[in-house]
Amino acid sequence: MPMKKTQTFNSGVLDIFSVGDNDCITPTEQGLRFGERTVGSRRFFESYEFGRRADRTVRIPYREELAANSVVIIGAKQYNVLQAQAIFDTSPSCTQLTLEEIREGRYHEAE
Repeated sequence: MPMKKTQTFNSGVLDIFSVGDNDCITPTEQGLRFGERTVGSRRFFESYEFGRRADRTVRIPYREELAANSVVIIGAKQYNVLQAQAIFDTSPSCTQLTLEEIREGRYHEAE
């Protein structure tokens, strides 16, 4: 049986939020470490064909249930999650997130 590729999460820390009424976001997970990945040209152009932009791809420790309409905050930037894909051929297993930067109409946290 082939060895699984080791996955690291040492590129930084992100926070995941769910979107509620009136575009308010509520934290679901905070301080989650991630590993940066390259957005391939195929992924970029396929998202562009659907009127979206794949601006960034990151991997986080495996999450079974992560809504594709979640919001991720890395530093001062907000991103919509376009796709959450389970990756099982790494050790540990992880979830790959394809992210689109929110440039206008940013979300705000619920009070």
